[in-house]
Amino acid sequence: MLCSSNHSSRNIFTMATETELKLSIAATDIPAFKAHPAIVEATIKGPEELPLLNTYFDTPDFTLRQHGYGLRIREQQGRFIQTLKAKGEETYAGLHQRQEWETELDGFAIDVTAIPLDEVQKLLKTPASPIFTTDFTRTRWLLEPNPETEIELALDVGMIKAGDKRCKIQEVELELVSGEKQQLFAFAAKLQQDITLISEDRSKASRGYDLLSGSQPSAMDN
Repeated sequence: MLCSSNHSSRNIFTMATETELKLSIAATDIPAFKAHPAIVEATIKGPEELPLLNTYFDTPDFTLRQHGYGLRIREQQGRFIQTLKAKGEETYAGLHQRQEWETELDGFAIDVTAIPLDEVQKLLKTPASPIFTTDFTRTRWLLEPNPETEIELALDVGMIKAGDKRCKIQEVELELVSGEKQQLFAFAAKLQQDITLISEDRSKASRGYDLLSGSQPSAMDN
């Protein structure tokens, strides 16, 4: 079990509400996506590539999942970031909105004391263990499509791994940094004039749980 009640965190970051649009992309369209004029013209920073390894945790009977929570540790450039995500608003057309809390850890072990929700701390009286991973490379850009809007654009390519089961990650995410969420759809529409991008209503975590249960997560195979 990799779940600790000891204080092993360095920093507790403030809660944030994440608003992002998720879209699936075919591997054959990735070169055209990276070179798309709408991205090139709107970029104010990037592109930057990051290898990301996320390990998701839950109790043996998936208590967190049953109550709408997701808990992971992200390994990124020698750092360990614990993230708790709460169940968000119902997704539509690939738009996801949910609250999240991040904590930097000293090592690879869940710090229950750093979780700010009493409900989740109680749920974790049964220790959580690793259940699946997402292992991918993220290419990201910071975009300013207009003076009132900033969007973080990410292209994620890799795998969801649950035991010996595998599912591809080929996903575009547009996360709202500032402005109105309608601008996410507006920018995606520019890309969709030339590239097939399909709304993805399930998070990587949801697809990981589906993989565990034997369901085939939706993904473009080419």
